[in-house]
Amino acid sequence: MNVGSLLSTNAVRFPTKSALIEGERRVSYSELNRRANKLANKLLSLGLRKGDEACLYFNNSIEFVEIYFALSKIGVIVVPINFKIKGKELYHIVRHSGEVAIREGALPG
Repeated sequence: MNVGSLLSTNAVRFPTKSALIEGERRVSYSELNRRANKLANKLLSLGLRKGDEACLYFNNSIEFVEIYFALSKIGVIVVPINFKIKGKELYHIVRHSGEVAIREGALPG
């Protein structure tokens, strides 16, 4: 069992229960699962495959959780990077992660 299958299970068990709350935004388990599945299919169509690594460089957000679950559902190894890391340290982490994809959610300017 992986993290993605846990979301699928909870989407069936608690479809209308809030899975995520960010300020005034609420996302139910079924909605989170639907969005993660849609994103997972898109990522597969872009060539990501089980065993690949993907760096996530995001602020804490609903979108971070959605892409984390999407990647988990297709077996991609998630490399979360603290969004406060900058410069040479960020370069070093990305260069040595073995990633095949980077999602720029909060790259500095």
